[in-house]
Amino acid sequence: MVDINLIGDDKTGEEERVEDFAQTSSMDTQELAFEERTETFDTTKTAGFAQRRSYSSLISTLIIVAVIVFLGGAIYFFMFTGDDANLLQTGQLPPAQEMDQTVSDDELARLEQEFAAELANDEPAQPDPEPRRETVSLPTVEEPAPQPAPASRTTVPPSRSIAATSSVDAVAADFLSNSRATIQGVTSLMSALPSNLNATLVSYNGRKVRLEIVSNTAAEARDFANGLNQTFPSGKFSVVSESTVASNGGTMDRVLVSGTLALSGGSASGTMRFMNTNQMKDWLTSNARQFGLTVRELKTLQGSFAGGYHKVPVMARLYGDQPSILGFLEEMASQSVNVEVTKILLVSPDMVNYSDDKLITIVSMYLYEQG
Repeated sequence: MVDINLIGDDKTGEEERVEDFAQTSSMDTQELAFEERTETFDTTKTAGFAQRRSYSSLISTLIIVAVIVFLGGAIYFFMFTGDDANLLQTGQLPPAQEMDQTVSDDELARLEQEFAAELANDEPAQPDPEPRRETVSLPTVEEPAPQPAPASRTTVPPSRSIAATSSVDAVAADFLSNSRATIQGVTSLMSALPSNLNATLVSYNGRKVRLEIVSNTAAEARDFANGLNQTFPSGKFSVVSESTVASNGGTMDRVLVSGTLALSGGSASGTMRFMNTNQMKDWLTSNARQFGLTVRELKTLQGSFAGGYHKVPVMARLYGDQPSILGFLEEMASQSVNVEVTKILLVSPDMVNYSDDKLITIVSMYLYEQG
């Protein structure tokens, strides 16, 4: 009896294990079925969701970039306006005012501006109505054959070191005579000045003379003006104004004298050297250095055609002592070159002691180039 029951219990246990395994197998079957269902899941919805997220990120990035650009433009507008904007556009600093270290009075600058204005308004340049054009016709060669080359009609300009020579015509004789008369007028006035007087300004412009004399007493300057009328009978010199200036802790009298001076430059004949602009600059600079002068400025302006010549205005600014200045001017008058000196301005830079014989000299002239 006992054995039968034990066998029955064993069978019952095996059946229970089989049932448990069957349950476990059903779970595996359920998991497999779930995996099969997930294989048919629609993936397009998840892809659309990812694409919408990328568009949102791009829009956010563009908004941030736009804000940065706007802020940068606002900062540039507020920081670089006015003079700074002009500086960024031109890339150049505003020109500094040219100061003469030897001049202690603004009067010199005013006189130079007036002198330059007179030069500009004297004879305004007229444009050439019909520009000269040279047409060079070349021969037509049908067959290549040895033949002499046609003569060239192009004129080679003279070099900087060699100036062409030409006979003095009526126009050249006139401007050479005027140039010598201008230089002779200035040198004669300075030579007639006594040692007890200081000429702080001498202006010669179209035979009109203006002198500024500084002396211990105004009577000495008046006597000098009267003496000029005796030396130059046609001068008509007179005292225009008198004033007092401070000097070395004291005072001196300043007298302004004006008049006219008509001198003859004589007749010119023979030959004359014709220089171009570069040759003229070399010539003037070389003569200035020969007399120990400093050329501070040398410039040319736009020219005009007159009397068969091309007249080019030239202005030279020199610095040196009085004897050297006078020697330089006399050397210019002695040479027959295509330069007409029309105006001369001598100014003393010593506006405190009135004892320095150094002079700032501005020479206005015309260069006559052959047309």
